[in-house]
Amino acid sequence: MVMAAADVAHLLRRAGFGGNAAEVAALTGLAETVVVDRVLDTTANPADPRPAGLGGAGVQDEDRWSRLLALRYDWHDRMATTPTPIVEKMTLFWHGHFTTSADAVYRPNSLWQQLTFYRAHALGNFRTLTQGMAVQPAMLLYLNNNENRKKSPNQNFARELLELFLLGVGNYTEADVIAAAAAWTGHTLTTDDYTNDVAVYGFRADWHDTANKTFFGTTKNWDGPQIIDEVFDNVTSRPVMARFIAAKLWAFFAGPNPPAGVVDALAATFIASNFEIRPVLRAMFLMPEFYAPAAKAGLVRTPVEYFTAVMRATGMSADKLHPDWWLDDMGQELYNPPNVSGWRPNAYWISAASAAARASFADWLTWRLKDAGFLADSPTKSVPDAVAAALAAFHVHQPSARIVQVLSDWLTVQRPARQNWTESKYLPLLVLLSPDVQLA
Repeated sequence: MVMAAADVAHLLRRAGFGGNAAEVAALTGLAETVVVDRVLDTTANPADPRPAGLGGAGVQDEDRWSRLLALRYDWHDRMATTPTPIVEKMTLFWHGHFTTSADAVYRPNSLWQQLTFYRAHALGNFRTLTQGMAVQPAMLLYLNNNENRKKSPNQNFARELLELFLLGVGNYTEADVIAAAAAWTGHTLTTDDYTNDVAVYGFRADWHDTANKTFFGTTKNWDGPQIIDEVFDNVTSRPVMARFIAAKLWAFFAGPNPPAGVVDALAATFIASNFEIRPVLRAMFLMPEFYAPAAKAGLVRTPVEYFTAVMRATGMSADKLHPDWWLDDMGQELYNPPNVSGWRPNAYWISAASAAARASFADWLTWRLKDAGFLADSPTKSVPDAVAAALAAFHVHQPSARIVQVLSDWLTVQRPARQNWTESKYLPLLVLLSPDVQLA
């Protein structure tokens, strides 16, 4: 079956941050499998160089805020310009799933190392990703496993590994947490130079609990990485984990309340592929349920997704749009999720505070766009053409009849006043605040 333009536009919004008219047209009419495979093709993914603003060794404390800001700007720019947006979308997903916070870690170099690891494995093998995540210095610091030793076990990482990262609440026992924490003793930082922002993972045998531990009913001298392998290999936990991650992926890409059978089908694909991530995404993007009306109207763009979509549509870079001025008030700032459970999905972004912050940003932005000549020729077009051009400029290719009517009515009333400057200022503003742009 070939893919219609509306479905292509939907896929590009969900698997990335939206597509322009040319990108949508290039995929329209092709077979669904061809379109999905092109979206998942990461061969053109750019290199991942160290951001210039991150600096090198010997960084002093007072430099850390500017270095963190450089990390954020670099990621925003990459999301807005990458030819492989699915990589950045999945990196954002893992950033919210395997969560760490700059406020707690406060080591820009470790945060960058973690992000590049997530990006490199964003569509790869979930077991490999999980094992690597566990020994990232940022994670060791965030969940205090750098302090986990046999004489004073710390359960933070072990608990979140089972509860938030792999299985979900109710799918393990307290005894499993205690055993997992003991297994992870000694997995720490052998170098932790805060002043120079250098942190290196290492194993300290003298901190490790070598006694037998009982995890998932098996008693032996468990080591930390073996705990992760057991969750993947155990016949009871394996399908639970597959469903847990499949449900989170559906919620992230398609919306809440998955139709019957969707999560089970995705989990089966996950297991059959030996926990490769790409096949699960491919299966999801080929499901009819993914293109159903409920799914198309089922997600609100997160602040980061909204900001990135604006960057892609306007061609403006982070240093021009200043995400640090706006995203904290919108509720989502890169490298700073609210807690270990990450950002809440979907309806969480529908609030008076978040809406007010988006409106403030949109108002500020449209003045800059007007000064830059954005949609400057709008007053020379007919009302229908001006409305269509404004919507297309922000990558709204299948606008709702309601928003077309609202914009047309406003423009029809406004134009007799012959105040052309108001059109180039307020028409983009109305589009930016419309549900058609706010929805993912």
